[in-house]
Amino acid sequence: MKTPLVLIALGFSLAVGLPMISSAEVDPAEATMNVMRHNAFQPRLQRVIAEGSREIIVNYMLEHHVIVQEQLDEWEAMRATAHEELQELREAGDFDAMKTRMAELRAEMAQQRAVFRDYVSQNDELRLQLAEFRQGVRQEFRERIRDHVEQVHNQAGEPISE
Repeated sequence: MKTPLVLIALGFSLAVGLPMISSAEVDPAEATMNVMRHNAFQPRLQRVIAEGSREIIVNYMLEHHVIVQEQLDEWEAMRATAHEELQELREAGDFDAMKTRMAELRAEMAQQRAVFRDYVSQNDELRLQLAEFRQGVRQEFRERIRDHVEQVHNQAGEPISE
């Protein structure tokens, strides 16, 4: 009894699936091996830019006496304390309190980002430093991607299409 049902199911899936497969065929002349169209490096690029930008802004503010080292140390201590609090809440299994604390921290971070953003918008020299840094990092990532693509194509023995 099981065999005929399996054969019927197989026959039905072939009857329905074959037309779909044949309609989805791609012309080999149109297929490309340009796998780097989707930039898999984008999240890392954004993180490197954000971390470097933050460092440039803080150093600029320290140099121009907008903030003092004690404030910076205090921010770092608050960040470490918040991290420990979240870890304790996670280990205790109190996920509602953890979500509440995370929402509070996000609000505080958004406020701090707004302060930094306002400061950057008022300082042309700092804005120029940030633009040069971002451009340099993006160029470095482009070169890494280009090197990676060349390496992949050289291993496969395929010509590189631009």
